[in-house]
This record gives sequence, structure tokens and C-alpha cells, in this order.
Amino acid sequence: MVWIISKCPHCNKTYESGHATISIESPFKQCCKCNNEFIVDRCMEWNLKTSDEKKSYSFMLFYSSLIYGFGSTVLIFGFLTYLDLSPIDPDSEFDLLLFSLFSLFSLFCIPFSLLFYFLLISRQKKDIKKSNLRLESPIYREKLIKVGLLYRVENMASKENIEEKRKKKNEKLWGEGS
Repeated sequence: MVWIISKCPHCNKTYESGHATISIESPFKQCCKCNNEFIVDRCMEWNLKTSDEKKSYSFMLFYSSLIYGFGSTVLIFGFLTYLDLSPIDPDSEFDLLLFSLFSLFSLFCIPFSLLFYFLLISRQKKDIKKSNLRLESPIYREKLIKVGLLYRVENMASKENIEEKRKKKNEKLWGEGS
């Protein structure tokens, strides 16, 4: 897991925050020590993220839900195993029950993973709504323009426009046949 560690450029106070690809938040941070504002470049509003960053975010949600689901299942079955640490004895009813529970391990892992996935998706939707509300503020947008972050969104052309520009550039370089 990658944590964002940043320092206030004014007083050098160190700050830590969540995973870089999962954070949908304002890049502006207020220092609690000197009360100055600074920019954490790895924190970004949802609409300021590139499509690759959004895909990475979605992958991290899915991957995290699998890890949480698997981990919670391991803890539950680990506790059940702790109740009886002896090797599996086919004559023991408890050991057969424990063995059958371990065979159902994957069936428990799937619902736990889905539960965590839906919890993370609901958090993502709330974070995106908060991000969109911040971006609606003209004062906030002006701050983003001043530091050059809003430029990323307003100058991002559609894929067709980018492809069109590439074709024109190739035509100039190689002629109309390419």
C-alpha cells in the first residue's frame, strides 16, 4: 500500500494520508501548525484525474475488496482452526466438519468480497459528489486555475479531437497517404 507523505513547505510539518490512487480529495491542504495552505500533488479531484488514474482507482477498489474479503474469511476460519489444532482425523466429527468448512472457504470469500466492494463503491460515490460540489465553486475553480490544475480538465480534448490532431500531424509529416 502506498501512503501519501507530504510536508508543509512553510514549516516542514509532516502529513500522512490515504492511498494515492484511492484518494478523491482537494489537492489543497491547510497546515495545522503554521496555518498556511499548500498543495499535495498526489491528491486530486475526481474530474481532474486522467482516465488512466480513474481506471487505476477502479482496479484498486476491486483489488482492495478482494483482499478485505479474503482477509476476513481467513480470520474467521483461522479462529475456527484455533479451536482445534490437531491434524484432521477422519474419525472425528469436528475435524470432518472443519474440513468441510474449509472446502466452503471460497464460497464465504465471495460474499465478503462483494460486501466490501459495495461499501467501497458507496464511499466512492460520496467522495465524487463532494468533489463535484467543490468544483462547482467559482472561487475554488479559480484557485485550481492559478496553480495550473484545472488546465488539465479544460484543455483535455475528446478522444476524437486528439486522434484528429494526430492524423493532421502525420499528414504533414508523411503526406496524405498515411
